[in-house]
Amino acid sequence: MIRWRMAAKAMLIRFAIGMALAVTAISTQATARGGGMPSEDLWAAVHIEGLPATVRRVISRETQECGGKLAAQHAFTRYIAGAHIRLIAVHYEHTNCPQRRVLCSDGSCLHQVFVSSGGDYRLVLSVHAVEIELQLVNKSPAVAIDCHSGSRCTRTLIWNGSRFVPH
Repeated sequence: MIRWRMAAKAMLIRFAIGMALAVTAISTQATARGGGMPSEDLWAAVHIEGLPATVRRVISRETQECGGKLAAQHAFTRYIAGAHIRLIAVHYEHTNCPQRRVLCSDGSCLHQVFVSSGGDYRLVLSVHAVEIELQLVNKSPAVAIDCHSGSRCTRTLIWNGSRFVPH
């Protein structure tokens, strides 16, 4: 009986080790084929090229003094949608512009907001700020603007259907 238990235990250990090796081999093969964690290029032109044409044209105009092919990080654009309206916020601090002074100065950078109600996007806000954040306030699109580093100078503007107005 003792011999049988020892044999069963040894078989169970060999089975567990075999399963562990099989899982490791499968995992290694999947990663080698690109099935592991996805990798994203930190600076990618696709973050700009995938935007609507009207937005790209404005970005091109704003960054023409940067020189070279412009690329951006994933956080370059942020989106929000309300009833029959879509907004895109562009955060220029997330570009690879070597001439930083073109887009940023004194701790703040250019930020722009574009709006579409089903047609083309149009530029509705352009501001130098530390940060902006798109929000919904009482179901209306809004933008919170942090205008100074160090002290919090946040103001919120609400979309009234044609432009942003103070909240």
